[in-house]
Amino acid sequence: MVAVEVDMEIDFQTAAEEKINSSGQLPGGTTPTQGRTMQNGAPLAPDNPADGITQLKLLAQSDQATGLITAMIQVGADPADKDGLLAFGWLPGETRPVNKDIWLTLFGSYISFWPMLVDFSSGNHGGAVDAALTVAGLAIPGAVALIPWFRVERVIVFGAEYLQRDHNSGEIEAFILFDVEADWSADVDIGGFHLIAIDPNFPLAVRYKAIGLRFGNRDDALQPNFTLKPVFDASKGFTIDVARGGSIKVARHSTRSSRSSAPGCRAPTL
Repeated sequence: MVAVEVDMEIDFQTAAEEKINSSGQLPGGTTPTQGRTMQNGAPLAPDNPADGITQLKLLAQSDQATGLITAMIQVGADPADKDGLLAFGWLPGETRPVNKDIWLTLFGSYISFWPMLVDFSSGNHGGAVDAALTVAGLAIPGAVALIPWFRVERVIVFGAEYLQRDHNSGEIEAFILFDVEADWSADVDIGGFHLIAIDPNFPLAVRYKAIGLRFGNRDDALQPNFTLKPVFDASKGFTIDVARGGSIKVARHSTRSSRSSAPGCRAPTL
């Protein structure tokens, strides 16, 4: 067994961020990108000092007994970094857009329903045709995103990993995994009656620490067919945070009962 592992930590501060930090403006009037982690070149809040710190891990391993060669690259935000490597959408301290970002909501919806897509793909043989999930499975996240009651406020990418295994038989198996979170708000309004509401400032956060794709040149039956399947590694952890500041509010429906008796009539005794 021969293995080489490199771990490092980098605090990214680009020249552009230095310019923003000193002047509060992007150089040359450049429009800010949608995916970012800083505001005016500084952490988004005083309680996020780890913003910009990135952890890197490189691993190369060769097992001479089995002929297996493994290569892995991991990139992740510092665990104390609250807005991850990249954040799409508005962030705390910024003004919330009036209109729903349908593309961001669609992106967040597919992230949130990823384990369901994995279930839809289970049982196939990993061939090019089977890799296309059922139409119904693919349509559900899109349909949810189009419902006006639901909105993804932001998507945060905390980390990414690429893992490749080369077998001596010629089989290559690779994984691309992401640690990602989608923050949801909701306002289920039926005829002016707000049935369920999730505060945008305290959204429902759905985070999966290992979702992505598996691909290679062998299918599940070890036949020489191209494989492309969604994967979800629950062992690495996931959270569905529904208790942020009492964010979910359910309307209370109260009813009043009244009785009136006509002259000479008496309500029956039960």
